[in-house]
Amino acid sequence: MYRVKEKDMPMVEEYVNRHPCKYYRAFKTQPTMLEFADKRVDKAVALKAFCKSNKIDLKDVMAFGDASNDNGMIEIAGVGVALKKCN
Repeated sequence: MYRVKEKDMPMVEEYVNRHPCKYYRAFKTQPTMLEFADKRVDKAVALKAFCKSNKIDLKDVMAFGDASNDNGMIEIAGVGVALKKCN
């Protein structure tokens, strides 16, 4: 995790996008936090493993997420829901 001032986040995101890495991905999870993760692992990997071990078809799963690190899981679920924080 990498924490920055909110005003600096666009610059940090732009830098990361201009300098991709084949081993990890970066994603903003809070206005001041950028996280890094191995490209081979995300919540979709965990959801697939859970469903396989419990004999559940992915089409029968509803996944909810509130940040970009949830995208993989949301995409493979039968129903994917992206939450939005309301003030």
